[in-house]
Amino acid sequence: MVQGFAETLFGLNVTPGTGEVEIAWSTTGRGMVSGADTIVPNAGFASVSLADIYGEGTYVVIAADKDDLGRAVLKAIGPDGNSV
Repeated sequence: MVQGFAETLFGLNVTPGTGEVEIAWSTTGRGMVSGADTIVPNAGFASVSLADIYGEGTYVVIAADKDDLGRAVLKAIGPDGNSV
């Protein structure tokens, strides 16, 4: 998972041995910040978080986003790139 330009997140598949990378999915979202300039000195976005929200050993990406009206939302993105 990497953060791209314009508040876009990408899930990546990496081939072991060769290191070849392909984009598995993309979705809107970004990392979060607390507002303190000590986290990211360039006032950009911090990293997204990973969480095992079901306690089953599968992690989801926790990211900030906005809804259709521009309001802030927190979303969990599963391994397939869809919100859970």
